[in-house]
Amino acid sequence: MRYYFDIIESAGACLHDEQGELHDDRSKAEAEAAKVATEMVRYGFTRANAIDCAIEVRGENGPPFVRVRVCATLEIERLAPRPD
Repeated sequence: MRYYFDIIESAGACLHDEQGELHDDRSKAEAEAAKVATEMVRYGFTRANAIDCAIEVRGENGPPFVRVRVCATLEIERLAPRPD
């Protein structure tokens, strides 16, 4: 079955997946959404210091059945002056 992975940004914008991906069942599609969420955290900090969005997974003819939320913040706090 084909599953679609829509990205919902914290500001409310939605990036609809128009192509989708083939997966054997819902649990495999859910696992793929979790994998993508992990990659968003791993690679998303190259553009920003915070990520807050969700991936909603839907089947071919239905509403979303699972939401994987990604919420992460990167903070750097220097506690001592840098040695020169």
